[in-house]
Amino acid sequence: MRQGKLEDKHAWLQEKVDGWRQTTPGHSGRAQGVLKKKNVLLLGSGMVAGPAVQRIAARKDVQLLVGMCYTSENFCVVLRIL
Repeated sequence: MRQGKLEDKHAWLQEKVDGWRQTTPGHSGRAQGVLKKKNVLLLGSGMVAGPAVQRIAARKDVQLLVGMCYTSENFCVVLRIL
């Protein structure tokens, strides 16, 4: 997505996005002047974690959770990014 529009390689999704917008009340993310945050869970991010987290977390309409598992240590954690 660039400047609020889908990139050419993702243009096939536009019909689905338009259909969702027509059927979902309050899809704009604003309700009575308050920004409604979307919950995003990022899993399996591997090497792209840093740049992906920075880009997604920069959005004011997103609350980001990042899930990580360290299989060698049998340890999993979910972080809430503010």
